[in-house]
Amino acid sequence: MASKNVGARPATSRRKSFAQQNNKPGNAFATLWQAYSGHNDRDVLLETQLEWANFLWVEATPNVRSCDYAPSQRALLADGPCKLASIAIFNDGSAEWHVTSGDSDVPSQATHTNESSSSPNPHMRTLMSAAQAAGASLVVRSTRDFQSQSLLLSNWSRALSWISAARYHGLSDLQSDLLCEVRNTGQLSLGEAIRCRSDPSLRPLIIAAVFRLVQMGRLFSDLHLNPLSLLTVISAVHHEHDSRAPRTI
Repeated sequence: MASKNVGARPATSRRKSFAQQNNKPGNAFATLWQAYSGHNDRDVLLETQLEWANFLWVEATPNVRSCDYAPSQRALLADGPCKLASIAIFNDGSAEWHVTSGDSDVPSQATHTNESSSSPNPHMRTLMSAAQAAGASLVVRSTRDFQSQSLLLSNWSRALSWISAARYHGLSDLQSDLLCEVRNTGQLSLGEAIRCRSDPSLRPLIIAAVFRLVQMGRLFSDLHLNPLSLLTVISAVHHEHDSRAPRTI
């Protein structure tokens, strides 16, 4: 009897192999997003719209040292509407476990492990215990949360395209110049930042440098308030008021 896998299209086989290598062993025909992570400086694979939205939210969050977008601990939530989408490690060594939920009625935004041990979902209780044992906070994000941040997420989808396009270019000199200029002026528009260098070929790299500095927590932006444009405002970070959360709410 012939194997039912005989005749599978090569593209499907490569897709399945790629998914398995990235800890995404689900349906080979499912929708997959391959996206560049500025925090990780590499491509990651995402397999649901909620994972994509969570990815954008994490990438919009400053001071993330690294993020695992396919954590092995996701098996603790194998069933049900909630999924462990990512584990972020911040520059200060703290960690957050991000759970996505298609249920708009679940507790959301910042459900920390020491506050919600009474969750009726046994899988969620197990995950909370695991996060607490790892010294991490648990954050649950629902569809409603993502919808409330649609402008921020849309802007960062575009910003990451600029960062990805510059991934093989050194940005440190441009970043130093931008930081000096912002410190001198207090704030700049994106258009003004682009004009800091007269060479037109550097403009895409300047845009990428700006958004990487925002990711690194060294500049603030108004991407939570206004659509990304040449009028986007970037300003200096005052460390006494610095926060690892993006300016969203």
